[in-house]
Amino acid sequence: MKIGINLTYIGKDINDGISNHAKDIIDGLNKIGKSKDFILITDKRFYENARIHFPQFEVIEAEKSKLIEILTKISNRFSILQRCYIELIGLNKTIKKHKIDVILHTFNDKKTSLVKGIPNIIVIHDLYFKNFSHMINPIFYYITKYSHNQFVQKSDAIVVISGFVKKDLLSYYKFVDQSKIHVIPNAVSINENDGKNKLPCEIPYILCVNNHQFHKNGITLLKAFDLIKNEIPHNLIFLGKIRYEAPNLLEYIKEHNLSSRVYLIDSLSETDKNNLYRNTDLFVSPSLHEGFGRTPIEASMFKIPVITSRETSLPEVTMELVNYYEPAMDARALAEAIIKVLKNPPSEEELSRIKSIYENKYKAELIAQKYYDLCVNFIGKNKKEQLI
Repeated sequence: MKIGINLTYIGKDINDGISNHAKDIIDGLNKIGKSKDFILITDKRFYENARIHFPQFEVIEAEKSKLIEILTKISNRFSILQRCYIELIGLNKTIKKHKIDVILHTFNDKKTSLVKGIPNIIVIHDLYFKNFSHMINPIFYYITKYSHNQFVQKSDAIVVISGFVKKDLLSYYKFVDQSKIHVIPNAVSINENDGKNKLPCEIPYILCVNNHQFHKNGITLLKAFDLIKNEIPHNLIFLGKIRYEAPNLLEYIKEHNLSSRVYLIDSLSETDKNNLYRNTDLFVSPSLHEGFGRTPIEASMFKIPVITSRETSLPEVTMELVNYYEPAMDARALAEAIIKVLKNPPSEEELSRIKSIYENKYKAELIAQKYYDLCVNFIGKNKKEQLI
């Protein structure tokens, strides 16, 4: 039995929520002793790091076009063609060469093509492109729309990471067979080893970990902080890729003289990120749209008080156990929630209780077992169909 995991969408290393999702599944599979049943398929960018991250697994590089490889050496502009080749042709060749029985696509990357001749299981993390179509480049939208039509129509199983995403999927794709949709939440775990590295600002501080995209709604948190900055001693830290909406945040910071109190950090090592979590007084996620919402869970596992909006999957995933505010774009409502939690934080006992609930709910071994069972089930079905 050979189960392939498609990791060709991951760049040089694991550095965002989407790739961390795959890492958590793979780590969980190793913990339940199933590493020998899986083959990890990467492209050239991630191949060496994948072998370092996952030494217990067989890691193979997807078949490339030799011609495009030569052209890429001349000019790196051809590298995008190589990635397209891998998804359209190379992945199929790789699957056939290594006699893989079923393929798990851990991300609904718009470039992904389903593999012919074996069962395809695809994870759909969210339908952001549908819910925020007015924010998306029209060409990007139609490419993404086409790819998702293929995923929904032709995949053998669809994994969604929350009940919210399932509801969204059924709303936009009314033709889909509900029996092929499986709700499996993200695995979430943290490294609790003490981090001793220097913090980027003085304590105390409030923390938000999200990429700076419109739907992450960082501007509302920034406005809320501006309203109460003279009432609290805290600084504000945003950790996330400084792109997309980041210029708007930086402009607001400059216009409101907040540069000595607000810090935008592009990226940190896992150790440094955990150190930020560990030392904050409050974690805030003002997001407008989440398929899952990993960071509030991570913060809670560090026993940090959390405030989130009540948008999309957040109340479901956090299980109504943290602090909430609404409406999500109301800066004053968020400011009042921040003051309330800072003045009356949850007890140590309550934070420990929430941590324990999330650890049991999102345990890597539990989530990995669900993926393993789903993959094995489709191998069995496929072999029976071949015999008929």
